[in-house]
Amino acid sequence: GYRYFQQKYRKQFRFFTCHQKNAAGSMARFLKMELELRNPGTKTFIDCDDLTDLTRLFSYVGQDTETFLILGSPAILTRKWCVGEMVTAHRNNVKTLLLSWPAFLKPDEKFIEHFPTLVPDYGELANHGIGLSDVAKTFRWLHTVASHNLPEKFTPSSAFPLVSMLCGQSLSACRMTTFYSTDCPVLANPEDTEAMATAMVLSSMLNPKLIGT
Repeated sequence: GYRYFQQKYRKQFRFFTCHQKNAAGSMARFLKMELELRNPGTKTFIDCDDLTDLTRLFSYVGQDTETFLILGSPAILTRKWCVGEMVTAHRNNVKTLLLSWPAFLKPDEKFIEHFPTLVPDYGELANHGIGLSDVAKTFRWLHTVASHNLPEKFTPSSAFPLVSMLCGQSLSACRMTTFYSTDCPVLANPEDTEAMATAMVLSSMLNPKLIGT
């Protein structure tokens, strides 16, 4: 009975990945793959898969998401749509977690003051009822959001506890669902988080094709 009730009223997306495509697109893909494998029957939002109507973007965040994940690459706060997603999560009290890249800096008052100059096309957010005061409130709110710092070197061994933490699982109670060693190694710089995420995604996609060859 409880399981039926939980599934019936579960929001469409267990997680929503707020990310800057050119800096964290592969990390978003990696997290979607792992989170959905670790949590069967749930969905993780990634815009290139799930967004077919831009006008619905913010409603997905505000009404259809259980946990809003900010992939805190260094320049994400200069991407207007990412900022709009954050404002929406703040407005709607969506549970939020910040995954902070080593070079990410939370916005200070100086950054807030210069935001209109740093993001000159921010005015498009006004079409969705988001103004500068909303952005300022949200940037200050980010200092109160639960955060997890990514290590300087992102590897499969550090990815494992990250995914476990997101799923609310203990390390002893679960195992990594994807294997990242293949007969066709993918080389990447462990100090480049996005490169490592790309390598892990590629490895997981290559593995099934190499089995038995």
